[in-house]
Amino acid sequence: HQRTELQTDGREDEDERAAIYPSLVLIVDDSKIGREVAREYLSGLVNRIDTAEDGNEALEKWKTRSYDLVIMD
Repeated sequence: HQRTELQTDGREDEDERAAIYPSLVLIVDDSKIGREVAREYLSGLVNRIDTAEDGNEALEKWKTRSYDLVIMD
């Protein structure tokens, strides 16, 4: 099965991505490497990524922002 890709000016792709993927994600992991790996993995899919080292820091950030997704280990 061969996939055909259409050439566009990029705006359609950005609009489609924004409709499918979350705009603001919070990654919570006590491991710096875990946070970095998750950030790298999501960087092409998410507009903004925040990180927190533990649950307390995550709760403080969650109180001040409206996250679309929170990922915890």
